[in-house]
Amino acid sequence: MDEDFLLVLGIRNGREDAAERFVRKYYSEILNYCFAKTGDFMQAEDITQQTFLNFFKNIGRYEHRGKAKNYLYVAAGNLCKNFYEQKGRSKEVSLSEEERNALADEGNRDFAGKTAEEISIREALSQLPNEQREAVLLYYFQELKIKEVAAILGQTQSNIKYRLKAAKNRLKEILRKEDFT
Repeated sequence: MDEDFLLVLGIRNGREDAAERFVRKYYSEILNYCFAKTGDFMQAEDITQQTFLNFFKNIGRYEHRGKAKNYLYVAAGNLCKNFYEQKGRSKEVSLSEEERNALADEGNRDFAGKTAEEISIREALSQLPNEQREAVLLYYFQELKIKEVAAILGQTQSNIKYRLKAAKNRLKEILRKEDFT
């Protein structure tokens, strides 16, 4: 039996140690994913915590089919979408005015742990269609396998490969204009 299945059984049986191990196992991955989607660490933390709370709240209805991690990614992605819809904001993550000003003031030096290149990549990602951006975030930033990305996004593996290839080509175009390639 796989570890996730045993942890889910433990959680259903009220074992706090199982819930704690489950959260420790996936928290940082889901937090990184939410941060990549929102660009706001505090918001990413809130969404990550809500993802786990919802999982535990609905544990009785959860059917284990493979990896719980995929379920968490889908849930976190939906919460990120809900956040933007509720705020009436674009789903696209772009540079804040503060980041732009800091880059100009600091002559492209490091700002809050971000290099100018990292910020440019984030800006370039925001210009991709949502389907491509999701595939890139999951595959390159979360280091998931094509099979896992396909399962999370409900697409075929060949479709994910196509999206990744198209995204790479588009990112090259965008970054070439920025003189980072």
